[in-house]
Amino acid sequence: MESFVSFSPLGSLALAVVLTLYVSFLIAVGAFAGRNVHSSEEYLLAGRNVPLPPAILSLLATWFGSSAILGTTQSTYSFGMSGTILEPFACGITLIFCGAFFAKRLWNLGHATIADLFEEKLGPAGLWISSAIQVPTFFFWIGAQYLSIGALLEVYLEVPAWIGILGSAGVTVMILWNGGMWSVTWTDAIMVSISLLGLIILFFATANQLGHGNTIDGITNVLERTPQERLQLLPQSSIASLLGAFGIFLTGLLGNIPAQDLQQRIQSARSASIAKWSCIISGGIYLVMGLIPIYLGLAARLHLEKWDSDDRVRSDQVLPILASQFLSAPFGILLVVGLVSLNLAAAGSSTISQTTILSNNVLPSNPPTAPGKTNGMTMSWLAPRREQWCAFAVTAGSLIAAFSGQSVMGLLELSLASVLVSLFVPMCLCLFSTPSSPWSGIVPMILGPTIWVTKLRWDGWTHFSDELLTTHSNLPTPPISWFTWRYWWHCYTIIPAEIQGLVASILAMFAVEAIVRGLRRRSNRSINSI
Repeated sequence: MESFVSFSPLGSLALAVVLTLYVSFLIAVGAFAGRNVHSSEEYLLAGRNVPLPPAILSLLATWFGSSAILGTTQSTYSFGMSGTILEPFACGITLIFCGAFFAKRLWNLGHATIADLFEEKLGPAGLWISSAIQVPTFFFWIGAQYLSIGALLEVYLEVPAWIGILGSAGVTVMILWNGGMWSVTWTDAIMVSISLLGLIILFFATANQLGHGNTIDGITNVLERTPQERLQLLPQSSIASLLGAFGIFLTGLLGNIPAQDLQQRIQSARSASIAKWSCIISGGIYLVMGLIPIYLGLAARLHLEKWDSDDRVRSDQVLPILASQFLSAPFGILLVVGLVSLNLAAAGSSTISQTTILSNNVLPSNPPTAPGKTNGMTMSWLAPRREQWCAFAVTAGSLIAAFSGQSVMGLLELSLASVLVSLFVPMCLCLFSTPSSPWSGIVPMILGPTIWVTKLRWDGWTHFSDELLTTHSNLPTPPISWFTWRYWWHCYTIIPAEIQGLVASILAMFAVEAIVRGLRRRSNRSINSI
């Protein structure tokens, strides 16, 4: 297939030089940020002293990964607005939702990880189970960032993808090696600023040229020429498709909240108020900026219509092709550097978050230090400390996930859904109430993922559910009676796995709470009757 996204030989050389200098600069910033890091809290949580502006930029960098720009553009190009439910809408709203209802409470508790909260309310079992769920899960998310960088370098520099994956992993480790969370915070601020600048330039260049010199005309022209069915956010075809859209929305909205990368940003903030408003403000910016990839996807569908009818455009090349069509070489280089930055920022942010779980919850505790003294930590390349070894271990696990053969969006959805069905309900129970028993949180942690995995595996094992979904998605005629096996089988097949897992987790929590309280009341009555 002909490629439309490559630079000229001189442009490719310029891109390689710029990327090399840029990555070297980021590594230097990371090392400089770590010059005063002398304790585990400073390395993992930036001493809980991050002010509002870098806190906002760090959150944006964490969220604005490949799925937010490349993934949204591709989904809009392929499916229209219905492909944007997860990104940017659900994932953007979750930041605002978390800031409004969770951030202050989480910051005031002072836990470094959600696993600490589970240990306090559910005991050691809650800590170990939640850690076992989160760390491997985020291997997939970090691996998705490495995959995206590998794909970008393969397209623009003709470098084999595996070299790009390994190289991006090495750069991530070098950035955060000495400074940890401080390195991530300041490099994130730089990377997300460059990324958003490149995206904004591409947006205005595209709209301006499609509007024949008028940006507003370029926007309205695309919206007017786009068929109405592609502008509908919710699918209208069937109950099954609506449930599927709702499941995707829940995955993005609630699956992010127990995630350690969000918890890390909240706990690193200088105050509870900064933790709250950094979430809300970054969520608002995220939603606004997330509209740009949507527009670019719609514009690409119109502008590349002839090429697409000839089967010459792959969806993963949509945004690079637009850049090659509407941007000059220098601005095209800026865009590519910005896209690489987004993935490096997301990878670094998630790596330090999972490093915190490994160091703080999984490995044995550090020996206590005297009051007012640090633990004598000196971060260096020659004498790595536990936190640095943990960062290396997280990177190694993420590389395994990157080479697992999953797609970028597949890795993202797998990561979010697994956290949603296992940790969201126990987190809410522990955060807003006092569990009657540790089992009230532990059983949902186990049952939710079990139901979720069972449904996923069943859908993969047989095509029978797909046939029923196609045949009975609109309650066929004659109607299926509620007391027949076909009715219940129909209900099972059309309800997405993530909804089934979440509902199972909720029901398990209420059931265990009711049983424990009932047993306690019975025990109290027996004691009183003696």
